[in-house]
Amino acid sequence: MNNRTRLIGLLSGLGGVLLSALLSQSVLAQDLEKRVKAAYIFNFTRFIDWPDSAFASADSPLVVCVASDREIAVTLNSLLAGKQKSGRPLLSSLVLRAEDAEGCHVLYIAADGEQEQRRWLRVPGNRHTLTIADNATFLERGGVVGFALVDGKLRFDISQPHAQGAGLKISSKLLNLARRVHRTATDIDL
Repeated sequence: MNNRTRLIGLLSGLGGVLLSALLSQSVLAQDLEKRVKAAYIFNFTRFIDWPDSAFASADSPLVVCVASDREIAVTLNSLLAGKQKSGRPLLSSLVLRAEDAEGCHVLYIAADGEQEQRRWLRVPGNRHTLTIADNATFLERGGVVGFALVDGKLRFDISQPHAQGAGLKISSKLLNLARRVHRTATDIDL
């Protein structure tokens, strides 16, 4: 085997290791992002109040639904285990079809597409639902919270008109943490 063949073999091996490391790092970054989103969603429940009419009874659970993202649903399930909000148990649910999201108090929509997000927003029976998605333009479609990745950090925007329309009261503490708070419908045009 000559030096050139050895060098090519060595470079190929190093390239494979480097590619593997990059892919592994990318997977870890995605996993971390999903865990951070789940933590945000859980913490949103602590700073938002739902009207009593959003619940079937005084001891009904507050249901946190995740549309089509099994990893976030599993992470949320762990975070919510044994937790309560105003004496109500917090439960998580993975929903794969929009029609199964009826009765969700929180609905995280993992889909990025405008049509897909609109479909989830039209679920009947979700009048008092905190809707969350992965982009700030979600607010233009009627969503309450839109995540945004800014300089490698997860941030969020809030639409107060959409929250008020859903009968939700958002704590000033949460509003102060938001990247942007849209206080009127005209503020939402991004």
